[in-house]
Amino acid sequence: MGEKQLAKIKLLTILAPVAYVVVAESVRNIYLEERLTPAQVKLTVLVSTMVAAMIFSELVFGLIQRLQGLLDRERRRIEAIFHHTSDAVVLLDDHDRVVAMNPAGYRLTGWEPEAVGSGALHVAQLFEELAGRPDPPWWTLARQGQKVPYFEATVRSADGRAVSVTGSATGIPAPEGGTQVALIMRDISEKKALEAEVARRHRQAEGLYDIGLELASLGDLEENLKEVLRKVREILGARWASWAFIEEDTGALFWKYRDGAASEGEDGAPAGMAEDLAVQAVAEQRPVIATPNGQTVVAVPLIQRGRTFGALVVGGAGAPVAQSDVLFLSSVATQAAVSLENRELYARGQSQAILEERDRVAKEMHDGFGQTLTYLTAMVATMEQLLLRGKVEEALSRLTEAREMLRQAHQEVRMAIFNLRQRPSGDDFVAQVRGLLEQFGRQASLRTELVSEVKGTVSLPFEKSIQVMRVIQEALANVRKHAAATKVVVSIAHRDGALEVAVADDGCGFIPDAAAQSGQHFGLHIMKERSQEVGGQLDIESAPGQGTTVRLRVPLGRWVQRPAPAEAGG
Repeated sequence: MGEKQLAKIKLLTILAPVAYVVVAESVRNIYLEERLTPAQVKLTVLVSTMVAAMIFSELVFGLIQRLQGLLDRERRRIEAIFHHTSDAVVLLDDHDRVVAMNPAGYRLTGWEPEAVGSGALHVAQLFEELAGRPDPPWWTLARQGQKVPYFEATVRSADGRAVSVTGSATGIPAPEGGTQVALIMRDISEKKALEAEVARRHRQAEGLYDIGLELASLGDLEENLKEVLRKVREILGARWASWAFIEEDTGALFWKYRDGAASEGEDGAPAGMAEDLAVQAVAEQRPVIATPNGQTVVAVPLIQRGRTFGALVVGGAGAPVAQSDVLFLSSVATQAAVSLENRELYARGQSQAILEERDRVAKEMHDGFGQTLTYLTAMVATMEQLLLRGKVEEALSRLTEAREMLRQAHQEVRMAIFNLRQRPSGDDFVAQVRGLLEQFGRQASLRTELVSEVKGTVSLPFEKSIQVMRVIQEALANVRKHAAATKVVVSIAHRDGALEVAVADDGCGFIPDAAAQSGQHFGLHIMKERSQEVGGQLDIESAPGQGTTVRLRVPLGRWVQRPAPAEAGG
């Protein structure tokens, strides 16, 4: 708008006098000199010139006043923006001294107007981080006419605060000549803090996932807990971290698995203050925080199902603890408590399984070895009576029978020891059955065959693997003891999400219902128990003179199958 007004004034000052002279001379030559005297002509020209000058000046000054009004309004608008904008504006002179700031600039830098007005404040005092850098700072580039659309820096305020800012720099003409530089900056400290908080939450989430995997594994407990402490200390930037567990007998806390440089105390243990915090956290069942001597210590209890196992205690290096840090430590403590409880339950389950397995072995020994030894005891007593009566030949006959029974018992003992030593290893299940069948064939002097419809290698869950193997072992033991067979075939298949195993022999066979009612063949009962423990179904097909087939079907929740390795030269 101002440029248009200036153009009008310029055009008016050029054209108006020319037009007046042309018009005046034309009127004078055509009209005035023919009707008026020379004196009257001069007077008329003088009066008309004065009137034209007055009109011309009014027009020019009117335009100038309008232009001045526009400039005043624009100046007031710029001043309003300068004073009321939320962005800090700092003006620099040719010597990089701060000559002006808006109120937002004073708030951002913390400097007083007196320091700015006196010229005592240099821009280098605001940006100490740039001191000694070989490349020119952005205000120098802006003064040289280069565009600086964006920069990030740290402003050192008058009270020593470090304020993260982003902004731009531009060169503007100075009122007294030369070039000023305007720095327009915005405080991004909250943005930086938010970004740092997001990054910290991200690290904590990733760390919590890794810690969960660490605690969920059934590896060495001590190493797992030490690794958790290391990760906690790394994520929070703490100086030390430690577990404090409760002794079941005394209820007292004891320190274990420390990581990092602990605070003062004997043998590197946390100081008494940390122990007091752990006791308080356990007693009140909540996180407890203290900052003695500027060092933050946090204690969170390990609680699961109303039972307290101890506390996780972490010591920092003066950094404040955010609420997210406390929540992170509480989550770690909860996972640790769950892991400790699960390990106890797992140990109890193993102990119970051992007791049940001992009970089965005792029953098998009673059914097999126990009866054999009882019979041998009675036979020895009979031989003794026969010898006392002088019936030597009959005693020798009984001795030969006893020797055969002892040989069979010895074979049964060797087979039982072999079966007990067979432990599922998590490797290929079919290969384990093949090894078992080959060993059985050698010891029992029977022909054996393995028929597998499974392609590749297969790994079963541990519990199912061990129970299925025991059923196969018991079925083979029954073949050796009762079937009088010449051949046994074991087949393995995977159908409809279930494992199917069959042990078939060509022996004498029997009537399954009659055997069950008579209470004989205790091994059949053992096999049914094992199949039921893994949710399986056991069926026995047999008839006198037609052999026996034991079929086991076990549903599989996890069936891990890998391609078979390529044969050499294939």
